[in-house]
Amino acid sequence: MGLSFKESESNPTYMVGIPAFALAANGTDVITISGSSSRVVKVLRVVLNPILAGKQVNFSIVKRSTANSGGTSTTPTVVALDSRDQAATAIVRRYTANPTTLGTEVGVIANATSASLNSSSTSTVFPVVFDFTSPLGKPVTLNGDSEFLSVNMGGVTTGTSLIAYIMFTEDVV
Repeated sequence: MGLSFKESESNPTYMVGIPAFALAANGTDVITISGSSSRVVKVLRVVLNPILAGKQVNFSIVKRSTANSGGTSTTPTVVALDSRDQAATAIVRRYTANPTTLGTEVGVIANATSASLNSSSTSTVFPVVFDFTSPLGKPVTLNGDSEFLSVNMGGVTTGTSLIAYIMFTEDVV
């Protein structure tokens, strides 16, 4: 399980670590990564670690053909794993207030559920890992700046925080 040597060595590879942040009530898209007009973005892995008390949260990975609009988002720093690589062109956003309008859905790629077994105190749970390198063998590919990958909560979150990281590569078009 994991990246092949060829995939990780031949392409500029990037990660973005997103420290714990409070999710909006009735959360929709909470994290997005955009494609690029100058490079092909290949999303290899998305890891989500909710912090909750006695709750269950559902995550969907959704591919979109237009950008979200509105809401409150920030752009965490994307870090090249090799300092010789160029700066990433993909943009990652984390939302603390839901987008006003979600981008056009192409389809849901994957779903997962995470639950806290401890009902009385807030605790982290096992992370939800969306690994698009295995067994699929092909990462989610964003071909252009009008393609987006979103982490969606389906409109059902309350009092939950999230820690996340995303790993991706970029190839020159």
